[in-house]
Amino acid sequence: MNFFNLPSSEKEAVQFLQERGVLPSVRICQNNHLAKLYFGKEIFWKCNVKKCQKRINVRNDNWFAKSRISFTIAVRFIYGWSHEMTSAKWCEQQLGLSLNTVIDWNNYLREVCAMAIENKPQTKIGGPGKIVEIDESLFSKRKNHVGRVLPER
Repeated sequence: MNFFNLPSSEKEAVQFLQERGVLPSVRICQNNHLAKLYFGKEIFWKCNVKKCQKRINVRNDNWFAKSRISFTIAVRFIYGWSHEMTSAKWCEQQLGLSLNTVIDWNNYLREVCAMAIENKPQTKIGGPGKIVEIDESLFSKRKNHVGRVLPER
C-alpha cells in the first residue's frame, strides 16, 4: 500500500479502519439491539427497532473519541507517521493540520505504540539471522556555561 492508494472518502476510510480493527464493525444500542452504520453528513450508528431509534456517534467509545479530524485525514496521518513523514510543515501542506494537532497526534500515536509494547509479553529480541542494534545517547545542557562538562563518548 502507498499514500495514493489510501481511502479517499469518509466511507472508505471508516471501512478501512473497521477491517483493521480500529473501529468496531458491529454496535449494540443501549437497549441491546443491533445498530446499523449510516453515512451522510454525519456518520453514526442507528438502532432500527421502531420503538428504540437510538443514535450513537461513530467516534464514541473508540480511538477517535476526542478527535475532530476526518477519518481520511486520520488514516493519511497514521500512514505518514508510520513512514516518518509527519513533520509539521508536511502535515500542514498535505493534510491541512495545525501545528498543535500534529503534535497531539504524534504524541498519541507514540502512546499507542508504548501501550502495545507494554501489553505484549516480554520475549528475548534477536535470534539467528537477526541483528539487534543498541544505541546509547547522552543529553545534557549547561546553563549559562556553568557546571561541569560531561564526557562525550
